Amino acid sequence: DATESGSVDYIEITLESGFLYTAHADNSINKWDLRNLIPIGVWKELPWNIRDLDISPDGNFLVVATEDDKARVWNIDQDQNSYLARHSDRITSLSFSSDDKFLFSSSYDDSVRNWSPENREVP
Repeated sequence: DATESGSVDYIEITLESGFLYTAHADNSINKWDLRNLIPIGVWKELPWNIRDLDISPDGNFLVVATEDDKARVWNIDQDQNSYLARHSDRITSLSFSSDDKFLFSSSYDDSVRNWSPENREVP
């Protein structure tokens, strides 16, 4: 049950897909149905502490910053992931551009990077 995963550390919503994703202290990501405001259940359980998450405006990609200084991107429908960005220090924030073409990440390493989530590479 998504309501039993401990404290909620991060939350992201996309109206396009009708889902809400929450990241919890137990390293789980839960999926919620916005139409009925009910938890669907655990979407992913990760072996790393989650530092941030964001969902693309079209609802196709979910990106998670983890304690190992990586940003991992999932194609939600295909359930495929790969890490996209690596910083030399903790990632502090993630954000998709409004047109879904770029993902931005910032870090304690004093850098801001932009990435192409579909190509999984720096543009």
